[in-house]
Amino acid sequence: MDSVRFGRALGKGARAAARGLYEAMDAAAAPNPHPKTATSQQSAPAAQSSRQATAASARDVVSAVSQGVAAYGQQKQAVKREAGRLGRSMLAPFARAGRALWLEVTGTFFAIFAMFFINSTWKLHGALHRTADNAEMHQHLMYAVGATLVFSYFAVSSFVRAHRINSGRG
Repeated sequence: MDSVRFGRALGKGARAAARGLYEAMDAAAAPNPHPKTATSQQSAPAAQSSRQATAASARDVVSAVSQGVAAYGQQKQAVKREAGRLGRSMLAPFARAGRALWLEVTGTFFAIFAMFFINSTWKLHGALHRTADNAEMHQHLMYAVGATLVFSYFAVSSFVRAHRINSGRG
């Protein structure tokens, strides 16, 4: 059922339920047109038919109210479902942009650390040439080269992942 027909049916049900409630309240508040007297035997059948009519109208009111409540429950579920869809459709672009931005920021930090290790590798490389027999200096140079490679890899891979997210492939 499309939303227009559903809204019309819901509106008709709500109006019928409200009309029935108003009629029931008016009937309950109205004075009794046929007061019961002990001498009149003919008023007893009329009172019974009046009670039956009141009971029938009460059943109609209850039926209309229950239909309105059921329709309200269905509408509430539909609104909840559509609100979820709206949230996903509006928040998804922000989440994608936020994820890409986070990857770019972390890539920048990795690149800064990689630049620090490149600088220290360059200095250790120059110091190693001055003293060729220094094994400890050679070990520090290898650590610096390894750290440079690791942080460079992290920086490049972070920017590549951010590019994939921005281009819609990731």
